[in-house]
Amino acid sequence: MKSNLLGTTTLDYQKKLLPFEQTAFEDLELHYLVDIMAEEDEFLSDTISSLLFQPSTNKEEITSRQESVQDALQNKTTIQQLYERSTSVIEEEKKGFWGRLENHPTFAVSHALKNIPIFIEGLSEIKEQRPKQLHSKAFRSFYDQLDANLTEEKKDQMLQLAKELKFKKGENIYSHLMLDSSTKPLQIFPYQPPIRGKIARMFNRSSNLKGYSFTIAERDESTFRNLSNFKERAEYRIAQELSRVNDSFLELFKSIRVESGFLLGVIRLFEKINHYPTCFPEISNRLSLKENHYMPLVLDRQSSVGNTLEGIGKLLVITGANQGGKTTFLKMLGQNQLLAQSGIFVVGEQLKIPIRQKIFTHFKQEEDEELDKGKLAEEMSRFSELLNFGQPNALFLFNESFASTNETEGSLISEEVVQGLLQAEETVVFVTHQYEFAEKMYEKNIGTFIRPSRSQEGERLYKMVLTEPKPTGYGLDIYQKIFGDEAN
Repeated sequence: MKSNLLGTTTLDYQKKLLPFEQTAFEDLELHYLVDIMAEEDEFLSDTISSLLFQPSTNKEEITSRQESVQDALQNKTTIQQLYERSTSVIEEEKKGFWGRLENHPTFAVSHALKNIPIFIEGLSEIKEQRPKQLHSKAFRSFYDQLDANLTEEKKDQMLQLAKELKFKKGENIYSHLMLDSSTKPLQIFPYQPPIRGKIARMFNRSSNLKGYSFTIAERDESTFRNLSNFKERAEYRIAQELSRVNDSFLELFKSIRVESGFLLGVIRLFEKINHYPTCFPEISNRLSLKENHYMPLVLDRQSSVGNTLEGIGKLLVITGANQGGKTTFLKMLGQNQLLAQSGIFVVGEQLKIPIRQKIFTHFKQEEDEELDKGKLAEEMSRFSELLNFGQPNALFLFNESFASTNETEGSLISEEVVQGLLQAEETVVFVTHQYEFAEKMYEKNIGTFIRPSRSQEGERLYKMVLTEPKPTGYGLDIYQKIFGDEAN
């Protein structure tokens, strides 16, 4: 049985972020979201960070995740209990675990028999806490499986078998010689005292194992070791099966912990949104957004301006002056891509978004005095590293890249990079001050072009509007801000 609360795709719960993923995590400021979702729980922080970079690429599964999130938002207490109960069971399972002895038959049997009642009790509690109102297929399937596999009869049978396999009254171990002088594999049964009467013994196999007996001297260590090895050989098959059962139970609780923890994080995130509208993204062939906000600004209770755009294709070029909201808009697009494919809501009235296989970021970095090569060479090296992980239908986000050289050379590099990515069927969003590059792309009618708008008085509105690239960076307002009326 699997929990599959986030879909049927196999998730790597212990996956560490690859270098390009860690860079994207930092560039997109995802720590603002993860810190709120985890609430100083280190396990949750690592898990959520990992799962955000394992987004689904299947439309039906994304829809299923969204339904699970909606169920979770309506059943916070249940999700909290799922996470806490699965965590406590996993911690309990670890007790008495001796790493070097995990493959020792006697220890494996003892460890599994200690854990099976703990597992069954934990699942029973989870089963009893089933919410009355569940709409998602994933949650209904999870609880239906518990109902089917954990009936009172089956539970009693498992507990009784676990009790018998402890062999508290001893065990009967037997084998016999074959015609070729080999021995039949050892078999082990719970000890039963001999049954009186010849007819009764005919119908009870274990009662016929009386045989001969012997007593071992107290200090005969060699014989004791041989007897111990003999017992371990008999227990080997039982140990294998019980270890498999133990691992199956443990994996189930680990998946419940990870998935319920992720959903608990989403609940915490939702509770911090306040009065801003939220929506679940729709999967579409082109990007369209209506009044979308950058979530960290909303979470930090800062003033946020929503943006609206429609029908964005494979290339989006963002130009305009500094401090106009270009980088914030770029980060919002990157965050929303990961949130959408993880089944999480975004802040906004509507978002239609295509599925992307991966997401890469190439942002301008501060000067590093320890660099052993030039700034431009460093930028090209970082971009080359991204290409090692590239695949068709990925999303590349550039923020003032290749600006460490002159306008002409930088524009030429940007043009070649973008055209190469488009030919490789990638999607590109490029924030730039390189007018020559933007103008050339515009003249070729390649992509969509936007820039931050301004009021008639020249004030920043932080609203992106469709417009052709312009050579001005609004240098005059910077000059006037410094020199004031003397500039007139």
